[in-house]
Amino acid sequence: MLVALHGLGGSAGSWIHNLDSLAEEFEVYAIDLPGFALSSRPTFDTTRDPAELEERMVAGVEAWRKAKGIEKFTLLGHSFGGYISAA
Repeated sequence: MLVALHGLGGSAGSWIHNLDSLAEEFEVYAIDLPGFALSSRPTFDTTRDPAELEERMVAGVEAWRKAKGIEKFTLLGHSFGGYISAA
């Protein structure tokens, strides 16, 4: 299973030209990070702490994984999505 995370300012639609070829080898999910595209809009306090943003993005992916009942997957991230994948 492959989960694709888009870059800053992008959305799951950023992967549109890659999904067919990736799906030949993997079960693929392209998800919107919290606050992007069709996802919900989380609220942040006024400190704008980068560590808090990172934590919330990672927690958003983790909440999605748990809601789907997924135990193991590979993350594919572009730009900011790569950073969140590594975090």
